Amino acid sequence: MADGKELDIITAPFISNSKLEGLNFLRTPATGCFRRHFRGGLRSHLFELIQAKDLEAEQTGKVIDNIRQFPRAMPSRMLRVLRTRFDSLDQALKEIEKYRLLLEILGPDLVARSEEFIVEYQGCGQKEILLCGLQEYIKGTILDPWHLAGRDALKHFYRPNATTPCHGFIARATREIKTFVGAVRTMIHTTGHIPDLAGVGNLMLTPEGRLKLVDINNIIEIKQTASIPLDDRGYPCCDKSMEVLFILEQKILQQPISMDDPLHERFFTPERREEVKTLEQAFYKRLNKIP
Repeated sequence: MADGKELDIITAPFISNSKLEGLNFLRTPATGCFRRHFRGGLRSHLFELIQAKDLEAEQTGKVIDNIRQFPRAMPSRMLRVLRTRFDSLDQALKEIEKYRLLLEILGPDLVARSEEFIVEYQGCGQKEILLCGLQEYIKGTILDPWHLAGRDALKHFYRPNATTPCHGFIARATREIKTFVGAVRTMIHTTGHIPDLAGVGNLMLTPEGRLKLVDINNIIEIKQTASIPLDDRGYPCCDKSMEVLFILEQKILQQPISMDDPLHERFFTPERREEVKTLEQAFYKRLNKIP
């Protein structure tokens, strides 16, 4: 439950061809179905909630101007099932509190809204506590911070449409990113946490130029130690998210680096950056060995 809303928790299998086959706490809606999303996360299984009429059009096609076309069915919502299994209800509630903190500081305009809910699932002879979310689907283009180039970097993310010209898209996206950077800095200074900005696909730009953070389940504590913290997957997510923050400021907002910035002084020494690079390479090496 989130935002005072309750979700229907019923028993009916809805996933096939995966290790989660037989998961039985959600009832498939009468007007739609769940389908595995092509981009699975390290922390979550992702599923699309598809309307039946859209799925039918995808499978059988629609005749437009005497040509049969097969438009891909777009999700109305996204279902996330966290891979983490919690030992207690309190642990799951703490994860939801992190999302509430993110939503409170960044606001619903910058964060994909989600109705979080907790399930006690019994499988393989034992009970497990799962955290799930029914999240708004954000249509747009991935803002990949690692491949930004030139003063017109945002132009490469524009997709022509009837409602928003390119210059309007760039102007709005720039304003949104400036607001987002300011909100993230506020979160860092007031709570000592930073959201995961580093993962590919975590930031989306809508066709109108709105920015949305869609990965809401990895809120990292900024530890006051000299050692480089790793997340639960062994990735230096805190340092890499800080790097993304500075990339957005420098490459898109064209803000010069302030050498007096305590974040820059702490996270961007040559020695620390070299150590982060080594840890990141080790993470990907391990990841490539996972079958």
